[in-house]
Order: sequence, then C-alpha cells, then structure tokens
Amino acid sequence: MGRRGLPSMFGQMRGQMRGQLFGLALGAAALLAASACGRDGGVPDQELGDLVVGRPAQDHPIDVAAAARDARELGRAVTMPHTRLAELLGPHRLTIKSSLQVTEPGPKNEVVEQLADETELLYGSQSAWRGVMNNSADYGRELLFLDGDLHLRARYQRWHKRPPTDEREPGELRDRLGETAAATWDLLAPAIAVVDHGAVPFAGKPARKLTLTTAARPQKPPAEELAQRKWRELRTVEGVEGEVTLDAQTGAMLQLTLRGTVGFRRDGRTFVMKLSVDSAVSDLGKAPLLTPPDPADVVATPGRLHEVDERDLLLEGIAPPLKAGARAGAGAGAGAGAGAGAGDRRRSGKAAPVAPAMNQDAKSAPAAPLAAPAAAAPLPPPAP
Repeated sequence: MGRRGLPSMFGQMRGQMRGQLFGLALGAAALLAASACGRDGGVPDQELGDLVVGRPAQDHPIDVAAAARDARELGRAVTMPHTRLAELLGPHRLTIKSSLQVTEPGPKNEVVEQLADETELLYGSQSAWRGVMNNSADYGRELLFLDGDLHLRARYQRWHKRPPTDEREPGELRDRLGETAAATWDLLAPAIAVVDHGAVPFAGKPARKLTLTTAARPQKPPAEELAQRKWRELRTVEGVEGEVTLDAQTGAMLQLTLRGTVGFRRDGRTFVMKLSVDSAVSDLGKAPLLTPPDPADVVATPGRLHEVDERDLLLEGIAPPLKAGARAGAGAGAGAGAGAGAGDRRRSGKAAPVAPAMNQDAKSAPAAPLAAPAAAAPLPPPAP
C-alpha cells in the first residue's frame, strides 16, 4: 500500500495531515464556488464522491458540567470550529502538534505510513490573523488575512495576494487549520471515557480539567455514508489516554492531549494506526502584531476577465472561441475556476484571481503562465 492510497483510507484525518487545508486555501477561489453550489440546492454532499461531508453547525453552548461526565458533550467542545472558539476566547495563539503511524502486523511489523505536523494560528480578530502549517513530509502552507486581503503561499514559494471569494472564506480557512484535533477525536471517540478532576486555573481563567481513558464498553462506530470511509465502521479502538482543559464559563477547549491506537482492516489486510495530538491555547487576550509580506516577496496572482468565458458560451456553434485550445462550452470549464470567477465578478465587478495550483508544494516548480487568448477567426462566408 503506497503513500498515495492512504488519504482515501483515512478520509478527513489523513487529508488534513498531508497539508490539504492549505492546499484548499490556495485553491479556494475554485473550491468555495463549488461548495456554494451545494448551498444553493445542487448535488447533495453524500453524492459528491471523494469530498467529505462537513460538520454540522453547533447551535447551542457547551454544557461544561455535562462534558465532565459525557464524552459526547465533551466531543462537541473538542471539535468546535475555530470560528466559534475565537468568538468565545478573543485574541490568542493556538498551537497543534500531531502524529500518525500505520503499521502492518507480521514478521516485519512494517511501517507503511507515518507523518507528523505542526500548526500555529495567531488570532487577533476576524480581520487579522495568520496561520502556518508544516509537516514531516516537507509540505507546508502559510496564510495571512489582513486589511481585507488574503496572502497565501506554499512552503518554499512566494506570496500570492487576493481578496476573499466571499465573506465566509477567511473563517472557513481558519476552521480547516484547526481540524486535526477534531479528526483525531472522531477516530477514537467510540472508546473514550471521561473522568472529572474538578476546577483548575488556566492563564488566570477558571477552568475544568478532565482525564480521558479507554471506556469499559466501547460504543459501536457510527455508520459512514461515504464509500471511502466505510472501513471506519469496523475499526476497533484499542486504547485511549489523555486530558482536556475546558474554560469553565464557555466550554471552549484550552488544552488537549490525546493518544490512541486503532485497529482496522482494508482489502483483506490488517493494520494498526497510532495517533497523537497536542493542542494548546496561549497568549489569551493578546493580539498578535501582524504585518503584510514584503512587496518584493509577492508575485502577481493572474486574473482573467470572465466576459471571454461568457462570450464563448453564448456564441458556441456560431463563432470560434476566443480562448486558445478550448471549446466554448467547456467554459465551465476551464475548471471550477471559471465558475468561481463568474460568481466573483458578479459580486464584486472585478476580475477574479486564478488560484495557484494546489499541488505547488515543497520544492515544486512555479506554475506555468496562462496561455494568451487566440485572436478570433473570421466568420465563414454565407453558403450560396
């Protein structure tokens, strides 16, 4: 089983740890437009193939007393999106370190996959924050949202600057930055038991400390709707340990240490996955000092006026397309970027940026420049 086969196995957990969140950041102009179609009554999430169904919104506060005895309520605190966490805590620094190792038991006890990553998020306000993620596979991403603009870059690359595709995008990118703890919890949740250790202080705030252990009677893993996550239904959580500290007033997670082992089968083979995550909030109430990148380190993000796409679509079969090497009807075409751009232009009246390639990661070559539009060929003479 190669490295490329594992993301579909581990689903959301594995995808994020490979740095996919920042890949989504760099490709957000396309991806968020596609997700907007789902919001507007398009294809249901369950029918979108390899895409992962998003988490439901949390519509009521965390009950700290209940979380101290019920792993399900505690799970709501651990998996809380960062947008909600920031509303409760204000300015802060969030640091997340995680690791994953998969072995195939046998004479060689072969390690088939392992990865470690570290994420840091400096949050000042909804309009001023910075996130960095790097992992042991030499992938990395960095985001900066400041003065209404997103600054994005892959590891070893220069910055790209563009406006958000819509008002939700910056928050959605922050939520993806903090999903490692939630993904680890989800895998181990069927066997997590909670022990209350009472009130403790945390950075001058009243807090509640809880210990995590292996449940005497683990629950059956929930059913999975997506085919690539069906393996999770038969997983066995073989051990859990850790601790959690919650804000006593809001239920926001201030600190998490979680370790666990999961056994599972895939394609007739048996595997053991060891997981760990450490998450901690610090510098509460202290807004970070954020500055934009040096202009000399920023490269132009190519833009495209979408009148060309619309013209080619309207004149399909009547006049040759203006775009080189493309059918007019492929407008949608040119990928999700075209659809995204049309929506962006309608909202802002400006040309939408063409997002840098998602796979432009470690030590990769710069993306090839966009092809110049070909001149329109003259219409053929009318038939006699």
